Amino acid sequence: MPYVTVIMPVFNGGRYLAPAIRSMLNQTCADFEFLIIDDASTDDTSGIVRSFGDSRIKLVRHEVNQGVAGSLNEGLSIAKGKYVARMDSDDVACKTRLAAQVTFMEAHPKVGVSGTWFRYFGAEPFIKIKSPTGAPCVRACMLFDNPLYHPTVIIRKEVLEQHGLRYDPAFSRSEDFDLWQRASGLFDV
Repeated sequence: MPYVTVIMPVFNGGRYLAPAIRSMLNQTCADFEFLIIDDASTDDTSGIVRSFGDSRIKLVRHEVNQGVAGSLNEGLSIAKGKYVARMDSDDVACKTRLAAQVTFMEAHPKVGVSGTWFRYFGAEPFIKIKSPTGAPCVRACMLFDNPLYHPTVIIRKEVLEQHGLRYDPAFSRSEDFDLWQRASGLFDV
């Protein structure tokens, strides 16, 4: 069983997909499965995924587009890891991301969902986004904004199962924020 399941939904993400996949495959923590859900792409997304030939990658291909929430819920239902990490097809992860997040989660067993800071890249100067830390600050921030940036999140799978939490497809642009809102009343985020 892998320790972490990385879930990446993709719809026509071929343009940026290879660097995103490479950044996950080069993690210092190698004990993970990488679920890439091709949500009925019409570009070469599936071909790009297959070109990596890494046994940690599990490609799921949809014939009909299910949207991000539907794809994520499918990923959660087949994830085998103790932790679920999110990744987007147009992002690049620091090579120590999974190792640092697993270490944090192991040291803080009451935390069910955790995220990281991140920076926008591609233009100068880089913009660093610092999310609040600590459950009380995160909850307070949720009154006004989404403090957990989806492609930086790691989730304890056990708490999702215990509380029957899944993404709600009705929130197609804010499926993550809706999930964090519901989760924040059940465990530390």
